[in-house]
Amino acid sequence: MKRFLSLCLIIAIFTVSAPLIALPDSDGPLIEIKSETKKEEAAAVSEAASKEEKEVTVKVFSPSDNSVSSVSEKDYIIGSVAAEMPITYDEEALKAQAVACYTFLKWKQNQNNGEGKNGADIENSENDQTFMTKEQMKEKWGDGFEKYYKKLSSAVESVYGKTITYENEPIMAVFHALSAGKTEDAEVVWGKKIPYLKSVSSEGDRLSPAFSSTLVLSTEEFEKLLSTVDGLEFSGKAKDYIGEIKRSPAGTVTEIKICNKVLAGEQLRAALSLKSSAFDIGFKDGSFIITADGYGHFVGMSQYGADYMAKQGFKYDEILKHYYTDIEIK
Repeated sequence: MKRFLSLCLIIAIFTVSAPLIALPDSDGPLIEIKSETKKEEAAAVSEAASKEEKEVTVKVFSPSDNSVSSVSEKDYIIGSVAAEMPITYDEEALKAQAVACYTFLKWKQNQNNGEGKNGADIENSENDQTFMTKEQMKEKWGDGFEKYYKKLSSAVESVYGKTITYENEPIMAVFHALSAGKTEDAEVVWGKKIPYLKSVSSEGDRLSPAFSSTLVLSTEEFEKLLSTVDGLEFSGKAKDYIGEIKRSPAGTVTEIKICNKVLAGEQLRAALSLKSSAFDIGFKDGSFIITADGYGHFVGMSQYGADYMAKQGFKYDEILKHYYTDIEIK
């Protein structure tokens, strides 16, 4: 009897405890899934936080109101290309411009060494490079904004982080709108030898509809514009004001004699607001007629030339290696 009771007790205990023993087996995978989900969520949050911490920002100084704004580095490059190059240009030209803008930013940051204006990395002006916000792009491109922004952001994304280097350092990746058929040696324009900024052919520029511009000035207007030049004294007949003109191999005026004063070509260009220093000047029917070819200082990459090369099938790196001498893209 005792044995029978003991056996019944054992069976009862086993029957009650069996589901409890089986429970972890049935619920095990569910608990495991919940655990893995939490791990994935935690990893995603950690990754997002890491990205946020690593996001590089650029401090941009605006001379118009002396303010400094912070923008992500990638957005800065998008905004700079939008401001500096026509959005209708070929995508390979936009890529070349993006790499040039990024490289110039890195060069400028090295130059500033944390001591830019009001603590900024770079200035939003022609002194450095210009920049547009997304809102300004919308205003500029109107109904074409979505299409153009997609084109531009795609071009920037594909080359983001690539830097033009010379001897393992970012170069001063300057550029200009349009040359007179050849870019200019930096020494001619700025009086300083820069090994990667040499004169190269850019014949495609001659095909631009904006290749030449003409300015007509009366004698009075001409004299007034040049009245700020120290030491310049007008004398004699107006038709005899212009003396000897010296030019570089690229066609820019290096020196021009006006009455008693020898001016640099860039000096006269600035005084008369000419599009370039590659100009001819004459006198006819009581007026000075000045014709300038190209647009800009001619040093570094020609933007129109880059677009022309892109349309001929050249890739962005080939364009950059043409305009910047002995460089590497890293």
